[in-house]
Amino acid sequence: QLGQPDIRTFLSMIDLEPQDAWSLFQFLDKDQNGDVTLDEFVDGLSHLRGPARAIDVAIIGRDCLRIKLVSKSLNSQMTEIQHHLDRIEGTVARLSQIGSRSTSRPRKLVSTNEDSGSAISHQVQALSASLSL
Repeated sequence: QLGQPDIRTFLSMIDLEPQDAWSLFQFLDKDQNGDVTLDEFVDGLSHLRGPARAIDVAIIGRDCLRIKLVSKSLNSQMTEIQHHLDRIEGTVARLSQIGSRSTSRPRKLVSTNEDSGSAISHQVQALSASLSL
């Protein structure tokens, strides 16, 4: 619709380039539902006092706000990812220690000096304790 002569005339009268019209619409559509209500229109235009280039400042302000929100979200996600990576790093370190202990001195499952049931029970408890992370 921006190509229609009456729309172009109106935009020219308010010193607004046709390519800026879409940006103006997005600026006015505060809830981003694709419609500009009368309240959104009046509120949005009240921020555009002065020459039509004030729209550039308004659009930059809107974009900065969006960037700030996305940045906060990304920061939160990065913090969560770092937390998970720290946990994984700790788990890998503990598993490495367990692996180096088990390869340095192999353990007998059953000792000839002990009751075999008791020895296995002790070995299972020791293994469980060493694997609890």
